[in-house]
Amino acid sequence: MDTTCVIRYRYTNDDSLEPYKANKISLGCSDMACLIVRSGSQLEFLHFGQDDCYDAWYVDKKDVKIPDHYKLKIKTSNWLSIYDDDELVFNEKGDFEIYRAGEMGCIIRKV
Repeated sequence: MDTTCVIRYRYTNDDSLEPYKANKISLGCSDMACLIVRSGSQLEFLHFGQDDCYDAWYVDKKDVKIPDHYKLKIKTSNWLSIYDDDELVFNEKGDFEIYRAGEMGCIIRKV
């Protein structure tokens, strides 16, 4: 039985965008307006404003400014896994900060 997990990242690189908008990734879909975030023994819900499919801006540079309307919601250490209603949609090693804004805005910053 093959238990390999395939993570689907969708990157868009456009130099005309704000620096934090250089990379966009898919975070899957939910009929409960939230995703599950896991890091070690830490388990949290990442809530959104509506049931839908979600994307996040992925920032892998500490010097990129996060806009003030985004609020830090979750900090993780060593690794980060995110699950939608059906499967693992994000899985990376490192320390991360997850920011949210409005109904759907999300930034994942690797620190």
